[in-house]
Amino acid sequence: MGRTYGKAFAPHRGDVPAVSVSTSESGKSTSVSTRQERVLPANPIRALPKGSALPPATGVRPALLDLKPWYREPDADALGAASAKETAAMDARRSASRLLSREP
Repeated sequence: MGRTYGKAFAPHRGDVPAVSVSTSESGKSTSVSTRQERVLPANPIRALPKGSALPPATGVRPALLDLKPWYREPDADALGAASAKETAAMDARRSASRLLSREP
């Protein structure tokens, strides 16, 4: 199913400080926050072999998945129909959510 992708996905090296300075009529203000350093640049992800995936997940070790072409399976028609039905349901929920968020 999946396999770990080695040192390329080592945990981030820690939080990186981000300094923000602003000035106003009352003076100068400096604030320091932290941001997480990126684990892996985009180029290696784009270079993954065809038929593989790197699912985003929080709190678990990264894994490189080998994708199986579901559309070549004997029950591909049923899988396609179920996928289309679920996609339509997700679209309907998203549309309803947008309408609700516009109401006063």
